[in-house]
Amino acid sequence: MDSDAKVGELLKAARRQRGWSQGELAKRSGISQSTIWRIENGLIAEPKIGIMLRLAEALGLDIHQLIGQPSLVSSEEPGQVEVLEEQEEHRIDLAYQLCRTDPRFPLGLRVTGEPSIEAKRWIIQLYEAATGRRLL
Repeated sequence: MDSDAKVGELLKAARRQRGWSQGELAKRSGISQSTIWRIENGLIAEPKIGIMLRLAEALGLDIHQLIGQPSLVSSEEPGQVEVLEEQEEHRIDLAYQLCRTDPRFPLGLRVTGEPSIEAKRWIIQLYEAATGRRLL
């Protein structure tokens, strides 16, 4: 199964678990019903992080649950450290993209070039403090 279909399936399962129609989720999230339908059916190749955040909030989920991000559990197995570091870097990149695209957070829009992971982490911390949202 590709990741886009997985996101759509996770969204549909979370919505159905609450007994909501696509229309109800649209009302609660502010995302159009047609967009929800397209995500659930895998027609949107890469849903924007801002859309996924709004859907996750409406559903009462952490965004990482909704996008199927594996939890970062520590492990003693050889090679697992690199995998965990890659997953953490991926989470930071997703959170950073949210900061950059959220119109309520103008600082993220003023960054030019590709910042380091440490700089992204710092921007995310500023975003979390300014918005009260926890991303990491």
